[in-house]
Amino acid sequence: MLESAKDGAQPARKAAPGAAKRSMNVWRRALKRLFADSVFESLTPDQNLAVLEALEVSVLADGEVTEEELRLLRSDVWRLPWAWNQDDAEVEQSLEAAARRIDAIRSDEDALLEHTEAIAARLPDGPVREAVYEMLVELSLADGAGEWEDDVLEVFRRKSGIPRERAQRIAAKLKDRIHFG
Repeated sequence: MLESAKDGAQPARKAAPGAAKRSMNVWRRALKRLFADSVFESLTPDQNLAVLEALEVSVLADGEVTEEELRLLRSDVWRLPWAWNQDDAEVEQSLEAAARRIDAIRSDEDALLEHTEAIAARLPDGPVREAVYEMLVELSLADGAGEWEDDVLEVFRRKSGIPRERAQRIAAKLKDRIHFG
């Protein structure tokens, strides 16, 4: 584990004021970006799913998500018109399989971090990974990052080859958007 709780419980932290509403707004903005940003146009169905898994892992890593919020987040995915190239049954099977994978590990930080690394490996290098990293940072900033979220971001950043200085610039740019924009 990366300097976090070793007992299986997520470290306690106080959510930022208005965090739940900001998180939902950022989640929806991230989903809209998936079909508005040309960097995502040529992804395969598995790569699209990897993006969604990365976003969901980030949301779950804060330990503040209720079952109702998770249900709403997962239902939002069906509104996406982007690049599935599959019929509805295949999409539903893929989403359900991803949800089962994440649900099985959501209280195990080591497994969550391993899964984050595997997600990053499924994505193409370069602009896609950086765009996903930006969305993860924005989700994390929306509710005030906890240790597990910080660890997820660090694992994704390293696996994606994003230099620490670039990651710091991304976070600085997004802080104003989340808290003041």
